[in-house]
Amino acid sequence: MEPIRVAIVDDEALVRSGLRMIVEGSPNIVCVGEGQNGRDAIQLAPSCDVLLLDIRMPLVDGIQALQQIVQLIDAPKVIMLTAFDTDQNILTTMKYGAVGFLLKTTPPRQLVAAVQAAAAGQTIVTGSVMSKLVEKAGKKPANPLFAMLSDREKEIAGLVAKGLTNDEIAKQLFVSLSTVKTHIARIMDKLGCDNRVKIAIIALEAQQA
Repeated sequence: MEPIRVAIVDDEALVRSGLRMIVEGSPNIVCVGEGQNGRDAIQLAPSCDVLLLDIRMPLVDGIQALQQIVQLIDAPKVIMLTAFDTDQNILTTMKYGAVGFLLKTTPPRQLVAAVQAAAAGQTIVTGSVMSKLVEKAGKKPANPLFAMLSDREKEIAGLVAKGLTNDEIAKQLFVSLSTVKTHIARIMDKLGCDNRVKIAIIALEAQQA
């Protein structure tokens, strides 16, 4: 199995170094390059499977770079990095096609899991960031479709809202990965969602209702 190729773009050298040490600590991940601004990100994009991209950078910021990168034929999965879970740009990057959002303080294990999940096509957002997304969107009544989910599906939707990957959900519930994937597919179908972020938002709205 080919290793996951990761590129890291952040204007702080110390952050880049730390992230590189974390991702390369996993046997199936290799860092293929680093950059310090959006221009570097655009150049590195064709060479990686997953791009860790800072939102706020000089010259060309992460949002501007993201808009160009997602247009590439073989665009990498882009995980946005932010120092603050209150960052006003998080919703914007979701709109433009980022598959994940992580705080720079995310624990190493969760960061590696996020990279692996992104490479597998999953949308990843940490629980704290997801809560902020719901707050920014404003309080809304619970989606009536949520009530149509089975108890197990509601439980899994809640774990998605906490930012857990499929593998983490499987381990927590003592079920197989394929079982989790099947439940996620059914949840998306019942809720009319096309990604995990939307599942999480609906689950959080139901919890707050």
